[in-house]
This record gives sequence, C-alpha cells and structure tokens, in this order.
Amino acid sequence: MKKLLPLTLLLSVIACKTTQKTAQKNTSKEPILMYIGNTPVTVAEFKYVYEKNNTNKDSLYKEPSIKEYLDLYTKFKLKVIDAQKIGIDTTREFQTEYYGYESQLARPYLLSKDANDQLVKETYNRLQEEVNAGHILIKVGLEAEPTDTLNAYNRIKDIREKALKNEDFKALARQYSEDPSASSNDGNLGFFTALQMVYPFETAAFKTTKGQISDIIRTEFGYHIIKVYDKRQSSGKVTTAHIMLRALKGISSQDSIALRKRIYEIYDKAKKGEDWNTLVRQFSEDANSKNSGGQLREFGVGDLIPEFENASFALKNEGDIAEPVLTPYGWHVIKLISRRKRETFEEAEASIRNRVQRDSRSEVGKNASLIRLRKENNLKINQKVFEKAIKTVDSNLVKGQWDYASNNKFLKETIASFENKTINKKQNITVNDFFFYMKRRQQVRTDLKTPQHYARLMWQRFIDDETVNFEKSILPEKYIDYKMLTQEYREGMMLFAMMNEKVWGKALKDTTGAKQFHQNNKEKYKWGERAFATIFDAANESVLKEVEERLTERPPYLLKNYIKDPILKYTKDQLRIDDKYLNGLVQIASELNNDPSLLLEISGHMDKAERPKTLSADRTKLVFDYLFNKNINPNQAIRKDFGSSLPGTKKDNKPNNRVELQMFTYSLKGIEKQINTTNPLNLKVTELRPYEKGNNGLPTGIEWKEGKHKVAQNGRLQMVQINSIESPRTKTFDEAKGQVISDYQVFLESEWIENLKKQYSVKIEEKELQKLIKK
Repeated sequence: MKKLLPLTLLLSVIACKTTQKTAQKNTSKEPILMYIGNTPVTVAEFKYVYEKNNTNKDSLYKEPSIKEYLDLYTKFKLKVIDAQKIGIDTTREFQTEYYGYESQLARPYLLSKDANDQLVKETYNRLQEEVNAGHILIKVGLEAEPTDTLNAYNRIKDIREKALKNEDFKALARQYSEDPSASSNDGNLGFFTALQMVYPFETAAFKTTKGQISDIIRTEFGYHIIKVYDKRQSSGKVTTAHIMLRALKGISSQDSIALRKRIYEIYDKAKKGEDWNTLVRQFSEDANSKNSGGQLREFGVGDLIPEFENASFALKNEGDIAEPVLTPYGWHVIKLISRRKRETFEEAEASIRNRVQRDSRSEVGKNASLIRLRKENNLKINQKVFEKAIKTVDSNLVKGQWDYASNNKFLKETIASFENKTINKKQNITVNDFFFYMKRRQQVRTDLKTPQHYARLMWQRFIDDETVNFEKSILPEKYIDYKMLTQEYREGMMLFAMMNEKVWGKALKDTTGAKQFHQNNKEKYKWGERAFATIFDAANESVLKEVEERLTERPPYLLKNYIKDPILKYTKDQLRIDDKYLNGLVQIASELNNDPSLLLEISGHMDKAERPKTLSADRTKLVFDYLFNKNINPNQAIRKDFGSSLPGTKKDNKPNNRVELQMFTYSLKGIEKQINTTNPLNLKVTELRPYEKGNNGLPTGIEWKEGKHKVAQNGRLQMVQINSIESPRTKTFDEAKGQVISDYQVFLESEWIENLKKQYSVKIEEKELQKLIKK
C-alpha cells in the first residue's frame, strides 16, 4: 500500500503536535452530533477534528464555518463507512501498514520527554565544539559471554595502564588496537563533533580533557580507550551562491570534457570580476536559485553533500570564489556570501531533536522510558519461576532449533505481571508467552557458549517488548488525544484506499470514460495562440553569423573536424582494418550509441591498380560491420562507394586507397556542440518547441510573427526563428490528458458521494449542532 497522502478532508495528522495531555478515562456517554446510517458521530469527535483543522480562529464555531466543515466531514465519514462495509481495514496489507503508523503515533507517549530534552541540550552544547582524538579498540560484542567480556576488559585495562605510564599512544594503537584502520592511521580519527560517533564514545571524548586518556568505555564494537589530542570551536554555518552546470548520468567522455571546459570558462569570468548575478542568469542550470543570484539556504557541516561542503567551508572571506567542484549533481562555481559561527539553541533545536531520535543516544531515552513504565505499571517478576524457566532450555537454543512440550503444566505459571491501578487494568505473562517468544525469535548463535546465557538475553528483549506493549494497550484509555489520533490515521488510510479505487485509479484506468469526459467538456481545454520557435543564445555577433551560415544548409548538418582521425589508410589491395584505427572506431560507436541524432557517412576509395574492383565497397562494409558489432543503430551509418573516381591528393594528405569518415547531425544541438569547441559559452540552442502567447518564455522584445528576430539580452545576442504561428484551438485528448484526468477525478468523486448519500441516510442532531454554534 502506498504511503498515506495529505487529503483535503484528511486532517493534518502528521503535522499535528502529539504532546501528552493529562491522562483521563474515556466515557461512553458522549452526546451524538449525527448518525450516518447506523454509525454515530460524537460531538467530541467532530470538535477534535474541527478545531485541529480550522486555521481561521476568527471564524471558529461561527455558523458558516461549522456548517461548511460539517458538510466536508459528512462526506469524509460516508467514504470511511463504505470502506468498512467492504472490509478494507481487515486485509493483512492494511493492518501491517496501520500498525506501523500506530507505533509511530505511540512513540511520543512512550518516551521519556525529560530524558530526551536533556539529550537535545547536551547535543547542542557539544555541537559547538570539535574534538581530535585517537582510540584503541578491543573487540567484544554487547551480548558476549561474561568470561569473554571480562577477558576483553582486562586486556584494555592493561593497555590503558601502559598509556597512563606515558607509553606512546600511537604505537600502542598500532600494536594492540583491533580497529582495522589503526595500522595506517595510528588510531587517529581526526576532528569530529556530536552525532558523528556512537554516543558512549562521543561522551567519553567530550568529557576527556585535551592530552588525557579516557576511562574505559564500552560500545557495540567493544572496549575503547581514547586519547584527546585537540579541541576547537565548531566551523559554524555558511551561506553561499553557486553557478551550476548539470552533468547527466551516462554522459560521454567527450561531453564531460566539454562541460569541464565550460565551467572553467565561467570560473575565469567570475574571478576576473564580471558581474556575478549576470553570470548566474546567463549560465546557471539550477532553476531554484537562478533568479536569486544563485544563493542557497544557510547550511552547516553534514547538511549538504561533502564535496560541496568542503569547498564552501574552505572559503575564508565573503566574496571569495572556489575553483569549480564536481558533485553528483554536476559542476559548481561557489561564492561565499556570509559565514555564521554559532546557531542559537532555538534555531538548532528542531534539527537536533530529529537527529537525536535517529542516533544511538536515543537508547538513553528509551531506557529511561522503560524504567518509568515498569514503575508506573507495577512490573513484578516471579524470580523463582524465571530461574526455573531459564534452566529448562537446552543446547538446541543456540542452534536455533529449540522447542518445548506444549502440554507441560509449567507453561501456565505466571512469570511476570503488569498492573495499572489508575485505569484498573492488569495483565499476567505466562511461561508459555516467554517460551513462544524464544521459539519464534531464536537464531543460530555460535558466538554464545551456553543456552542459559542466550535465554537471559532473550528475556531482556522479551520483557522490554512486553513493557511497551502493555503501555500501548492502555494508551487510548489514558489519553483521549491519542485515541482520536489513531482513529484519524485508521480512517485516513481507509479513505486513501477507497479514493484510489473509486476515483484516482479509476480515472487513470478508464480511458474510454476520460475520453468521453473530454469530448463532453472540450471547451474547457484549449490552446491559446502559439508560436513554434527555435532560440539561439549567442555570445557575440560573430558566433551568431556562424550560426546563420550553418542554417543555410539542409539537415543533416556536417560536423567539421568532429572525428579525430577521419581517414583510414590502406596498403595496396589491403582489406583488413589496421589495429591503430580500432580505438577511434570504438569511440565513434560510443558517440552514435549515446546520440541518436548523429549520422556517420563511410566513404570507400581505391587506387585504379587495386584488385578486386569491389575493394572500396568491401572496405566500407568491413568498417560498417565493425561498428554494427559495437551495437550501433544501422540507420545511423550510410555507406558510399566512390571506387577510384575521387583520387586523393598530396595537399590534403589523402591516398587513393582509403576510407573517409564524416559525422553529420540532424540536431541543432550538434551545431551548438561544434561551435562551442573553441569556447563552451559561445552558443546555447533551445530546439524547436511551442510557446503560448502571453505565457511564452521567449526573450523579451521579440515580435510575435513568423520569421527571424534578434534582440540583445543579458549581455548576449538572442536570435529567435519562429517557424509558424498556430491559431487558438481545442486541445486533443493526449495534449490535455493531465488536466482531463484531474477534472474527471473530481467528476467521479462527486458521483460517488451522491450514491453514498442514497445508500446511507444522514441524520443531524440539530440541538447538539446548535450548541456548537456561537451566537
């Protein structure tokens, strides 16, 4: 099932703050606002969704606002009730997705807010500093046997004592550390800040003073000791502007070289003091920043891709320009606009809170929550039953093959229990519950020596899960807002499924119905007057003149000097292609495969004395076959046989016995590429496309009529060739398809609502409605 999308009627669930309200019991005697069929909708339910989605506080509970929202909510509930009727919410797919959402919604109610707030503030303080440290690691898993854990601890303890006696820490790291990189970096991790290392390691690094050795710490990797070499203030945040040239995936090596040359031409112009904003408007291909001088939002370390960040933070002074840098998005010329050293806590809090939740330090908050929930829900463990259960398991557990006799009376004994006296709810956990959990979750654990140790590890996970599950089961009784929120998600998912079936999916699949809808409403779908034009953006008059000369040719256009070695020379009577030409032919094949607008002409020539008489034709066929075996489209190569009719000359260094290669293009982009060989900024071509009058995107000042038009703009010359102007007309179905489908969906939804109103009666309790309206 697709992700839940924001819908007009679906309340802004995700954006809603899920702060915990005072725990209170739900009451079943809520006043009823309306009945849809036999389904009641309470006043409390309506008020909850109405208040949450009403953004205009001045109109809150005014009659027009109430009645408008009641109409919307009635339509929403009609769809949900219809979904329940056909069992949308009973499918495995639906329930899997819903319970996933439910777990997310429950999280704020389960976690310890105080512990999380403390972690956020601590993280903020640490982000103001960067630490340069080295470490020594002795590996041991968090679930290792006690004897293995003790052995690893004693080893790191001995190493720490050596370090404290001033033995060289780097030498100790090379000799003892089990971090694979230690042999090459002496255990040195360089500078780092908060949220870049696992939390226990980070904590030890920040608490250890410069030049000192940390206490022994344990992480998921094993035991560590840390030596802090240096500390410094953080690098802060910067605002930059950039000029970007996109580098498309799979770009040919020739185009890649041309693109690099072009970005360096732009960089040279910027360094020489040409107006930055003009350069951005002329050349940047980042549509989001092009109209704002290329300026990006402020960012810090870790916010953007490393290549861009490193170049940005290396700039020292406002106005400095970095040498072009290549990222996965393309080439960038970066200019430093401003640098800010420190964010306030309020500015950084939301981002830090989000990152803390994904970081290993979140375990601190989870553990604090588990302790709180066990206390609130009065967890009691029957130690005698627990120890007996642990002794019951055998060696099959570590093999992942353990089972137990289901008729054993011991399984019914209570091993633990929860009780929340505030809402009077209790739950007993039996030995069978624990054994079933172990049987279902067991894995092969050859790293563990005893099944009893494995069973104790699984017990800890089991009781943690049960603690959370018990609390989740009572959340709707403790928190009214949680109950409403989960109902809202459930109904929203049902609505999405029904809308997909009855409206969105149907509109996309019902092509016949959509076409008929277009036919019945074709006056809504019209083109205005349109010009079909090609735009040539030239650096100067000389370039534009060359363009005009090339346009006098008929396509395909000859690409002069496109092929590096265009002549394949042969000895007398030779047919075979010399090996020295093969790399060039491979490159030509690559160009043809990457650009379907190219056309290769293969011309065969021979000396009168050569034999057989078909030799020139045979040579062109052999070249063609070689290229064909490199997967070229055969329609992109033509063969011409001139025999001995065009002998070569010494002047042009052409022997009689030869094959000549010439590249042509049907695309104006090919002309652009050739003219840009001397300067990548010479020309930019926007090939033939329609422009609608009044919203056309043509250069300012262009006269709206067929023919050739020239205008100067942004320091360059623009030539626009308008081939034709089309009068206003109705759009075909294919041309209007997107808009038609959207309108057809509205039509289908309206029809569906009318049918639902006939199927389910709607009865409003007028007295309750009037109580809601402010007089």
